[in-house]
Amino acid sequence: MNRRNRSFIFGVLLASLAATAYGSSSGQKDTSVTDDSTLKNAEQSRFVQAIKERGYVRVGISEAAPQQHLDPSTGNWVGVFPEFLSSWAKSLGVTVEYTNTTFAAMVVGVQSGIYDVAPDLTATDERRKAVNFTEPMLEEFGMYYVKKNPNLDSTEYYQHLNQSDKTICSVVGSPYQLVIDAGKLKLNAKILKLPDYQSCNAALLAGRVVAVLYASSTAVPFIQANPSYALLAPPKPLAVKPVTFAVSKEWTDKDLAPLNNAISKWKSSPDGMEAAHKRWGVVSPEPYMIKPVPSWASKVLGEMKLAPPKE
Repeated sequence: MNRRNRSFIFGVLLASLAATAYGSSSGQKDTSVTDDSTLKNAEQSRFVQAIKERGYVRVGISEAAPQQHLDPSTGNWVGVFPEFLSSWAKSLGVTVEYTNTTFAAMVVGVQSGIYDVAPDLTATDERRKAVNFTEPMLEEFGMYYVKKNPNLDSTEYYQHLNQSDKTICSVVGSPYQLVIDAGKLKLNAKILKLPDYQSCNAALLAGRVVAVLYASSTAVPFIQANPSYALLAPPKPLAVKPVTFAVSKEWTDKDLAPLNNAISKWKSSPDGMEAAHKRWGVVSPEPYMIKPVPSWASKVLGEMKLAPPKE
């Protein structure tokens, strides 16, 4: 071994020792979403290599608090999905670039290669025709946001709601509107289609519609902000589907392995999904639901293992 090689190896050893000393004295928990197997998979992933060469992850995103929303005080995207994306991007040595769009446009953007990922999308059969999905992050289902009526139980309220003289608001491109468009949900009520759930909520508060049909995951913040309203689960399951990241069909399972491994690790870590739910107020909607709650909804909510809202 010549002198030059010995000097190089000595330098590498010093750098390694210094890094070890720094890591052990920092006192910080390791909350990264990578391990040795993830790093090895990343080297073999065209998906990850394309992101690393570009230097940032392109994300098409839409408001869906508390899972993801734009913080008006900072202009940053926050919530469960942005928190995971930030951690994953950091592990790759890249940044995250968000584009605020609609859920319908997110699918088109991923399909056409404008975005690398689109978070908080329900993996419906219709969407799977256009894009692929990663390992599930969570599960959710459709329910109705309605004005409280103490004289009606859940069965009576649904019958009252589903009348031809009533109008329900649904979000364009949402899994629930897709179910209606596909003829899998027969409603007597009229449907008002609006581009996002904020517009639907505004229509409900203004009295333009009698209900909003949207996701269980976004229900609690609306009800907490508007206590004269409640949640109504339909008598039969409505779009009970996994929610996760949409990605292009260009990528194989091997290409997506690093992202899927990171999701699995984050979900199982006490510093990952569970902690993020607490930070961003993701709680069970069941206390806000009109009773009796259908058995299918109670079962799904029990499997989600969400904490009850704080008193």
